[in-house]
Amino acid sequence: MIRRHALIALTTMALLACGGGDSDSSFAIAPDLTLTVRIDGADAPGLAATVGPSGASIVLNSGQRLEIGSSTPVVFSAGSSSATSSIRLVTPLIWDAVVSSPVNTSFTLTATSAVDSTKTVALAITVLARP
Repeated sequence: MIRRHALIALTTMALLACGGGDSDSSFAIAPDLTLTVRIDGADAPGLAATVGPSGASIVLNSGQRLEIGSSTPVVFSAGSSSATSSIRLVTPLIWDAVVSSPVNTSFTLTATSAVDSTKTVALAITVLARP
């Protein structure tokens, strides 16, 4: 049953993340948990956040502001890398930071439901250094 729900959630995430060229930048992890991606204050275009079997991947340039919003309370945790995150705001509903790196790098931001810890998604974030 859990695998079936996971498959449904991944399918939903993939369909919502592709966006089809519109400005929808949200994707569902589970029926009651949806994340929204904003880069530099604007909804990320459909392919800025792509979803695969292990979560979503986001690519942004060094110095850009990344805001991840959640429809329900989550616990955010960021892995380490050479990127620095100048945190603007972290709440159970928002992770907002300006991400910088002198070299191309990546890190993982994990959002885990505060209500059901089995609902989690890992966002693979790639930060491209500016030339």
